Amino acid sequence: MSRRTTTSNEEFHKVLSSSKHIFVISGAGLSAGSGIPTYRGKGGLWKQNDVMKLSTTAGWVDSPSRMWQFYESRRALALRAQPNEAHYALARFSIPKIRHEMAPESHFTLVTQNIDGLCQRALQKVSNETDNIDAATSLPIEMHGSIFEVACTNYSCKHREWNDDSPICPALAVDDGGVEDRAGDPVVASRSRFEILREELGRRLNATNNEEVNEQNAAVDERLATCEGSEHVVPTAELPKCTKCGSLVRPGVVWFGESPRHMDEIEKEVEKADICLVVGTSSTVHPAAGFVNTIRQRGGKVAVFNVEWTRDWTPDFLFLGPCKETLPAALGTSK
Repeated sequence: MSRRTTTSNEEFHKVLSSSKHIFVISGAGLSAGSGIPTYRGKGGLWKQNDVMKLSTTAGWVDSPSRMWQFYESRRALALRAQPNEAHYALARFSIPKIRHEMAPESHFTLVTQNIDGLCQRALQKVSNETDNIDAATSLPIEMHGSIFEVACTNYSCKHREWNDDSPICPALAVDDGGVEDRAGDPVVASRSRFEILREELGRRLNATNNEEVNEQNAAVDERLATCEGSEHVVPTAELPKCTKCGSLVRPGVVWFGESPRHMDEIEKEVEKADICLVVGTSSTVHPAAGFVNTIRQRGGKVAVFNVEWTRDWTPDFLFLGPCKETLPAALGTSK
């Protein structure tokens, strides 16, 4: 049976209200509204850098210095950015007491391909404001890890820990407009997905508007464009070290060729889902593309929230435009 695509919020609300298992897969477009550039879009990192060399174990072996300079710049951007309206819409929908006003009998799963931690920060802020967070709250699943996690490269150690120091070490200090006064939203550690229920880190971020963030990011992106070749080499001895054994650590993110995190948990939720929300991603790269295909082939509905849709099949709901504008209205969580 052929599918009919609609852009009606009313029709989407009707389907959502009767859904039992809501599954969300989000990507770089979700954070674009916070001033964090996407990888493949106009002006994205693919165009500025040889991202394959900066996102593989081969690139790490070739130059830990180049890799850490790239990721330190990414960390600075993420620390400076603030969650946008789409992050907050998903955060509110993660809380049963709020979500059940729209979808009374629903279970909710949010899987993000992003490594910037903005989903977690949005949920922490919403929970602080509403005092509604409880054990049934759906916490974001970071399938590609976190840019604020570091992993020891010593196989006999393998220690992982949260680190949002900026810079992470003196040798990686960059003149990127820095975070002068970290006095905004809390950064929430992702060492355990359930620690968000019981702790808030003391570190805080400078609350700037998106125009200021974009101006600062432009300066950082100029530096990123020179990340390869002429970039100076930081001696390995001066790169970040493991707090347990003193060995070199790497960014705790999933690189190309590595296995995404939490796949068993994600696949169980995909099998139960009766609707899939594709937020800020074209969902063409596996395994994320497989999540959407599985739900669709089982008869589940698919709703797309993105600036474009280039797949060769038609979703049930298509909301084109910036996620921070389309998603809050669709989820009924606009303030």
